[in-house]
Amino acid sequence: MTAPLDTPRTSGDAGHATLACFGITLFAGATLLFCVEPMVAKMLTPLLGGAPAVWITCMLFFQAGLLLAYAYAHASTAWLGPRLGAALHLVVLALPLLSLPVRIDHDEVAMLARGAVPVVRLLLVLGAVVGLPFFVVGTTSPLLQQWFSRTGHEHQDDPYFLYGASNLGSMVGLAAYPAIIEPWLGLADQARLWKWAYVGLAVLVAGCAAITFAQGRSRDAEPAPAPVVDAERVTWLRRARWVLAAFVPSSFLLGVTTYITTDVAGIPLFWVLPLAIYLASFILVFARRPPLSQRFVVRVLPFGLTATVMLVVVQASTPILLIVAVHLGTLFFASMACHGELARDRPRTTHLTEFYFWVSVGGVVGGIANGLVAPYVFDRIVEYPLAMVLAALVGRAAPVGQVLTRRDGLFALAMGALTFALVFLGKSLHLDPAGPVTALLYAPPLLLTYSQLELPRRFALGLAGTLVAGTLYTPITGATIHAERNFFGVVRVVRDPSGAFVQIVDGNTVHGRQRTDPLHKDDPAGYYTRIGPLGQVFAELHARRSADAPGSRVAVIGLGAGGMASYADRADTWTYYEINPAVVRVATDPRFFTFLRDAFPDPSRLSIVLGDARLRLADAPDASYDLLVVDAFSSDAIPAHLLTREALALYRRKLAPRGLLVVHISNRYLNLAPVLANLATDAGLTGYLRRDDATTDAAAATLGWSASHWALLVPKDDAAPVVAGDARWERFPVRARPPWTDDFSDLIRAYKWH
Repeated sequence: MTAPLDTPRTSGDAGHATLACFGITLFAGATLLFCVEPMVAKMLTPLLGGAPAVWITCMLFFQAGLLLAYAYAHASTAWLGPRLGAALHLVVLALPLLSLPVRIDHDEVAMLARGAVPVVRLLLVLGAVVGLPFFVVGTTSPLLQQWFSRTGHEHQDDPYFLYGASNLGSMVGLAAYPAIIEPWLGLADQARLWKWAYVGLAVLVAGCAAITFAQGRSRDAEPAPAPVVDAERVTWLRRARWVLAAFVPSSFLLGVTTYITTDVAGIPLFWVLPLAIYLASFILVFARRPPLSQRFVVRVLPFGLTATVMLVVVQASTPILLIVAVHLGTLFFASMACHGELARDRPRTTHLTEFYFWVSVGGVVGGIANGLVAPYVFDRIVEYPLAMVLAALVGRAAPVGQVLTRRDGLFALAMGALTFALVFLGKSLHLDPAGPVTALLYAPPLLLTYSQLELPRRFALGLAGTLVAGTLYTPITGATIHAERNFFGVVRVVRDPSGAFVQIVDGNTVHGRQRTDPLHKDDPAGYYTRIGPLGQVFAELHARRSADAPGSRVAVIGLGAGGMASYADRADTWTYYEINPAVVRVATDPRFFTFLRDAFPDPSRLSIVLGDARLRLADAPDASYDLLVVDAFSSDAIPAHLLTREALALYRRKLAPRGLLVVHISNRYLNLAPVLANLATDAGLTGYLRRDDATTDAAAATLGWSASHWALLVPKDDAAPVVAGDARWERFPVRARPPWTDDFSDLIRAYKWH
């Protein structure tokens, strides 16, 4: 690529200083950008819940913010030129100082949070809280690269390598937040630190603008060079290729994030890793000397896609580290391949800001497809397999708009038919859906598909045929009899393979089950067995009744299948708090579950309050409940905002003087016992823990019992004799670490690394 103008080149110390100033500024801007994203998401979590869709919607907002920033960068440089554009930007830089530090108006946000459409309300909140500062910082990368192309530096012809500095800053900010910032600073301190860091960034940008002004004056003093005609054409077909090459990895990123945090492991850490990999691909492909050749990446990508399709169709979730590594590895090579196409086709500097604008359009379209369209069109996570098929096409540079041949279609049908036949064979042999033998059934069609590497369209269609036919296999948790999806996730009602239970499932986590045997259908199953920890808690509750108050007032955060209602007596009044309307529809539909109908023949004794528990529980009168059970999960993870000092204070206000607080902390990936111990110590409460390993009993499987882990918190002067006299309940250890608050939490320390 050649420069549009024959400008004098700076080198030596002056050139190094110019490069250092621009590189450091780009790095700092990107770091600030990707520190403010998790900071704001954490500020909003206590008000808007912790479903994976919250992060996906935040990603959509930030992608849209970058699109506006890139549009501004393109328009200001195209219409005003670099010098006037730089002068305008210095004014724009000062605007966020009027609203910083970033802060939340809880009353205003709480009002918005009661709206009917979660995506819209979250986008409105994000715009009000962080819209302007994010927009201004987002303009840094395209603007400074355009300014750099006018500095006369020896590398001004190809400033795209500075994109690497920007994305390196993004990765540093993304990694530093959970590893360094979150464990050591509260949100108020984080907001103040970010404000002063923004002031520093503004100074750096002003320095880059000064260099741009200086270079502009030096060129004004020189004879005008002969005009050079820019012969490069940017056609609409080329723009469409840029959008498509940016759309596919964006959709792939959000698809794999949703899939992993829903169907593999609901760990917030896994929201960050895919984004870091996505950003790393930009760094590598836009480097002056990319460490991986496009030829190598394109060769490895089909292998990763084939392996990932295998994992998706067999619904593999263990061993978790290996499974996640395969999914993220495929994301890496898909992003490298698609972004490599962008890097290979990048235009000259005269079209730099326009190029970034169309790349941002592709990212936003991916965010809209995954965040706005998919949850309301599909009843399961279909967008992820679709992204894999598109990556097989776009990542391998399949010609856009080329007509499919008859042989391509026949090959896809043949792979689908072969997969269907093998799936039917597996069902006939009653093979374990997630077992290794079942995985081998998919080997023939996938190997045949892999043999078509030289024909990207045929390879992609072969994967599509296998994926479609593979969905016919019964899921691990059982045959689906009802499924629906919304902002909060995918809710499925399944009949387990034995036919003895109906279960409500989120991802691969069972949130409740009911026996189909009419004689035992109202027996509590799953985590709520009468001989388990919860059964003892209700025994304690019933022992505290008095003649004056024969009924108990019970509140439960998290509805599930409604199985806990098996403990309700006729004189009790129960209130469920549930954020997901799909769960309410399923639990109250007697075609699926009858716990609520059978437990409350008098419907006036049951209330189901829809909305985030912390918001809606605050509306209840103080001292309203004799028992409060926190049983809320998003896939396998408890939303962190339900385990903070502020949440505990709210629970205690709503409990009667001798009320019992119970927290369900069963979890595959997070050790929440120390978190509860810290909270109990801070609040001056006595805490007990009991782990019930029901699944070690051979009879437990036939009865539908599940292993569980529960915590009971009572005032220090409350003996709780039913629990305290049982050796299976352990006292909380005295903890010295600070408790989680709405301002501070540390998920990394709670993760079960062993």
